[in-house]
Amino acid sequence: MATENPKPLPSYADLLALPCERRELIDGVLYEPPAPRYDHQSVAFRLARKLADFLDAHPQLGTAVIAPFDVILREGTPPKIVQPDILVAARDRIGETSLAGPPDVAIEIVSEKSSRRDTMYKRDLYARHGVPEFWLVWPTDECIDVFVLEVGMPYGEPRTYEKGDAFRSDKLPGFSPDLAWIFAL
Repeated sequence: MATENPKPLPSYADLLALPCERRELIDGVLYEPPAPRYDHQSVAFRLARKLADFLDAHPQLGTAVIAPFDVILREGTPPKIVQPDILVAARDRIGETSLAGPPDVAIEIVSEKSSRRDTMYKRDLYARHGVPEFWLVWPTDECIDVFVLEVGMPYGEPRTYEKGDAFRSDKLPGFSPDLAWIFAL
């Protein structure tokens, strides 16, 4: 659900003053998404679990954080604040309630209600703000699209991984989860 904000939110502090935790501010539009469905939550949990195990063994690659957790892509007016379903960033960059600047990996679990925002708006927003790697996870299609940012260019065509494929991430070398397990509902 997108709620048009009747007045500009000039700062991150204004956004924090709102009564809800699950919210994003993109191009002056306040988004307050509904509670995710079971398939979204199951896939997000399983993927986050595998990421956490992998990153515990490879702490130099960062740590995984699940939503709701703010990513402040821009503090200006209007601010650009998003909450990827899962993010990976260096531990020393992660604050108590937010990450300032782009994560190393932003992951969105695509649902029917978030499809347009995730595949168009957020993909373009992540590219413009320098997120090196962006994953679109499709629970219904049981696949993951991995977009890699090229210097000075928008994301190109994704690498698509399905069950049985050897998953590969440029930012997380060696991370290769069993996608059949990730998508098992």
